[in-house]
Amino acid sequence: MVRELLEVENLTVEYKAPGVSIRAVNDVSFRLAKGDTLGLVGESGSGKSTLGHAIMRLVDPPGTITGGRIYFADVDLLSLSSEEMRKVRGKRIAMVFQDPMSSLSPVKNVGDHFVEYIREHDPNISKDSALAIAKRIFEDLGMDKSRVTDYPHQFSGGMRQRVMIGLALALDPLLIVADEPTTALDVVVEAQILELLKALKKSYSASMLLITHNMGVVAETADRIAVMYAGKLMEVSDTARLYSRPMNPYTEALLGSIPNILLNDQVLKSIPGMPPDMAALPKGCPFSPRCPYVFDRCRVEDPPLKPVGDGTETACHLHG
Repeated sequence: MVRELLEVENLTVEYKAPGVSIRAVNDVSFRLAKGDTLGLVGESGSGKSTLGHAIMRLVDPPGTITGGRIYFADVDLLSLSSEEMRKVRGKRIAMVFQDPMSSLSPVKNVGDHFVEYIREHDPNISKDSALAIAKRIFEDLGMDKSRVTDYPHQFSGGMRQRVMIGLALALDPLLIVADEPTTALDVVVEAQILELLKALKKSYSASMLLITHNMGVVAETADRIAVMYAGKLMEVSDTARLYSRPMNPYTEALLGSIPNILLNDQVLKSIPGMPPDMAALPKGCPFSPRCPYVFDRCRVEDPPLKPVGDGTETACHLHG
């Protein structure tokens, strides 16, 4: 069987404590083709980052991957030993984390971060060669290569995020998992980082899973979008199709809350209520307490994610 670059099948991640079990990722399945970008969106607490960490096998206790499969380049990552996964992580799949300041050591200059990262995976590469790779990547990032000797605190937030993106690209991975890479940045720098990600993904021939709560970010960047709520996928669709004709009430609500400066008479809509307590999810569809189209079936039966045509999948009883 020929698979896509990344195929996630029925993935479940649970956090367990005495007397309670929370499914942060609940039976999630999706595919990501080689060279494509999949945007993973949803409100805070929907399970997006946990899903990204699960793909990297970086879920910390008390979290545990309790079900499913993660196929990457035809290999089930969950079947690998810790040592085998360590060789995949960074070299074939890389991650860009939310907060670059907490990911970079303040006592090492940026060049040393690159050298350590590269030589950890290939000790045969000399320090000078690793530093040369860092300088080349700095130029690709639009940064002065002489700054590889600077320390993290000498860079702005946007520049530190560029460094993190550069580290992710250092070993030419096939897949980049970008977890809220623009969250702490102002809108101008955010736009620059997104353009940089798009350009670098193309020049390095990498695929990308872009995790964000910002629907505007994925509109500019993603080929396909997966919408997540309360640990499950509510809709997966091509970007253009999703924005022109959302098939799930939650997706529709998210799109209705995006301001558009081209619409002078636009009335922004808020989503009533709050995301559910993951330790006490409502019976039936998790979005039913906030859904304007809710009916009796929604309150007793959780709809599965299923195809509705044109490559779109949705979890909603309005479509059968």
